[in-house]
Amino acid sequence: MRESTRRLLRTAQTYAPWLGDAKAELQHLLRGIARRPFEPDFAALRLFGGEDRLHLDVGANRGQSIAAIRMTARRPRILSFEPNPALAARLERRFGRLPGVRIEPVGLGDREGEFDLHIPSYRGYVFDGLASIDRAAAASWLNPRTISGFDPAKLRIETVRCRVVTLDSLATAPFFIKLDVQGYELAALRGAEETLRRHRPVLLIETPGAAVLDHLAGLGFRPYLYDAQAGRFRAGRTGTLGTFFLADEKAELVARHIEA
Repeated sequence: MRESTRRLLRTAQTYAPWLGDAKAELQHLLRGIARRPFEPDFAALRLFGGEDRLHLDVGANRGQSIAAIRMTARRPRILSFEPNPALAARLERRFGRLPGVRIEPVGLGDREGEFDLHIPSYRGYVFDGLASIDRAAAASWLNPRTISGFDPAKLRIETVRCRVVTLDSLATAPFFIKLDVQGYELAALRGAEETLRRHRPVLLIETPGAAVLDHLAGLGFRPYLYDAQAGRFRAGRTGTLGTFFLADEKAELVARHIEA
């Protein structure tokens, strides 16, 4: 879908908020029928083999990644983190009774405590997927490039209190971590260093910046772009949306699917 079309649909949602929920439900149904994850990157999980592994979904939003992991991994155990209380309750209702799925209503950071979560809305439509502990990050994405006829006066930021913990404090042993926390990725990774060093999980990170790349390089993780059409990883490259990071131990599992 072209970006101009996405912008028009996004703008239409702000006039008729029910369109967003209806679209999400329809997409979830169609993807389930087609066994196609909402982001092609998740198809890469099929290449790693194995089963009954722990997958962490950090920044669960409406559960898109829960559905994608269940679609592409064999008998996964899923631990999802969502600090937005309203979304966490919604996830619990929708996924909490599924076998192997647990919802934690907290965020991940580099220290424990309570923090403000900033949730943007435009013309009354809540863009909960853009919520961030970083207020500037929460506000920056809605602009004339993403909303037709953008009017700054119609942009609102709601602030709610949320609990943040470090991943290291939870003593988990993940095989895979999806991280999408709207500009707070580096803090979450700093709070997970012991876990990353000990378990060397497969990482899938949304639009990682230079600081994230440098931090993970220091821990022995290299970036890989996944080409879903070819079913191949391309070493040393980053994606426009998600980028995989693999330590040598995990890269060996998919070595025949990697292009230098």
